[in-house]
Amino acid sequence: MNEEEIIHYTKSPFYQISSTAKYLKRMILNYFNKKGIDLTPEEFLAMDIIYLQEGICQRDLAKELLKDRASAGRIISSLETKGLIERFVTTKGNHLVRNMRLTEKGANMLQTAQEQIKPSVETFKEYFHEEDINELNRILEKLKNFLSEHVETQI
Repeated sequence: MNEEEIIHYTKSPFYQISSTAKYLKRMILNYFNKKGIDLTPEEFLAMDIIYLQEGICQRDLAKELLKDRASAGRIISSLETKGLIERFVTTKGNHLVRNMRLTEKGANMLQTAQEQIKPSVETFKEYFHEEDINELNRILEKLKNFLSEHVETQI
């Protein structure tokens, strides 16, 4: 096989996206650690989803987080132990479903966490033009849709 036939993962968009995601996760951790915010990036993401989709169940949250139900359950339990979310029971058809919402403490924590990352978001908006951001979002959404059709998940 000659060099032209070799596909180097580190030169692919997949690697660029993966390494960028790691930098974003580390950036969020750094912000939270500096300000004493007791959240992981996954907990922060889960809280944001729960805020936007109040009443979401564990299965749907797991899908949004791209985690299996057990991993989502650990995140939920951690948030519940910290008093940031509460679970309540509803019925869906003939089944009881445990749903979630942020507590007042959770809503305050989410707002504080969002304020910590806001300067980076604003700097990002200054660094990239709005049309570049829109194009990036469009391409990433297209890639996510492609991958979701071709990747088996255990969610």
